[in-house]
Amino acid sequence: MNSKKLICRNPNTSSDLDEIFLQPWFLSRPLSEKVRRLIPSSQFQKMRHCFDDYGCLRCGKRDCLYGGNGMCERCHVVVRRRIASSLFKRFRRIGARLDRRPLTRYLKSLD
Repeated sequence: MNSKKLICRNPNTSSDLDEIFLQPWFLSRPLSEKVRRLIPSSQFQKMRHCFDDYGCLRCGKRDCLYGGNGMCERCHVVVRRRIASSLFKRFRRIGARLDRRPLTRYLKSLD
């Protein structure tokens, strides 16, 4: 068993939206907050418990900070960037006109 104590981010400092980012819905913020209130907190903790037991789902590292959705902070940022970029590409491909500034601000906030 690993004797290192993991340093964890204070759960109050991360956004509720960080924990539900990879859940199967992409809703407006007000609607996602309503849905979140309906789901027991234990459902959101399952990914954290998995991380604590097995390490990051993506890279497998165990001695790193938790980022959310069962991944370390670094992998969580990589996956979030990829999802945001993929969505933007798909919207552009179908001809939807989108203002790129919100995506740019969001991606910069992950740095």
